[in-house]
Amino acid sequence: MSEASQDEDMVDGVSCSQQSTEGNAEESEMRRKVRRAYYKLIDDAQKDSGERSEELHRTLDKAQELFGRVTRLPEAVLDSKLMVLMGNKGRERMRAVPIDFTTFDAEEFAVRVRGSVFKSSGTGPVNVSAWARLGRLGEGMFQSSVPLWYLYGTPGELPPKVRQPRTRRQDQDTVDRAPTVPTQVRSVQQTNQETTTEQITKIHKLLHLLYTRLGNRPVHYFEFVLNPRSFAKTCENIFHLSFLINEGHARIFSDGDGLLVVEPVSTSESSNCRAANKNVFAMTLSMKQWQEAVKALGITEPVIPE
Repeated sequence: MSEASQDEDMVDGVSCSQQSTEGNAEESEMRRKVRRAYYKLIDDAQKDSGERSEELHRTLDKAQELFGRVTRLPEAVLDSKLMVLMGNKGRERMRAVPIDFTTFDAEEFAVRVRGSVFKSSGTGPVNVSAWARLGRLGEGMFQSSVPLWYLYGTPGELPPKVRQPRTRRQDQDTVDRAPTVPTQVRSVQQTNQETTTEQITKIHKLLHLLYTRLGNRPVHYFEFVLNPRSFAKTCENIFHLSFLINEGHARIFSDGDGLLVVEPVSTSESSNCRAANKNVFAMTLSMKQWQEAVKALGITEPVIPE
């Protein structure tokens, strides 16, 4: 029994069970005719292995016409089977199509390769030397790098290097040369202290000078310490002036108008002023207040030079 007949019996069994439930004899008869037509096309395609292209086209046209009457799964299965079979036949036909008017024959190619690698014609198995010749022939067709492989051991033992003892050379003029003394670097803290002391001394001298030019009258505090170009310099001036006040070399107070003024203290009064200075004066100055004070007083140049 052919494969198509077995499929017909299996599909007929499924169809009978469906007919018993549907009870439509006319539809069952039409489906049976469609299946028989599919079976005939499948059998014809399996028997004829050398069909021409026109016959394949006619078979596909008949299958397309039958597919329009397919309403159930069994007929669709037969249509899929026929399409697979026709696809295989089409692929075989494409392989037989000549390319550049030449057809590739695998058996003929194998015979020619065998004749080129064997020195003498023979029918036995291909030996190792023949395979080597074949590899050399095909080597030029491939561009591949040499694969990495294991290296067992070192390439070779190298003789150990003998290190020559280093001889210290001493120049003759180095004997009488004076020893080099490294430059003594002072600490950052010491340098900062000296800079602060110098700045305090300058401010003290400047305060004495202004006090004398004003006819021994105190100097306006904010006009003295404010720097219109730098808020940081203003803070430094206040910081340095506070040292003079703390050590009794200057004093700060309010005048008759309620304004802060500062004046230097003489050497004779310095010790008494330091002993009597028990009160603490704290003042805060923000950048906004500094800008407002500079604008209100109309200061354009700092009294204490930068």
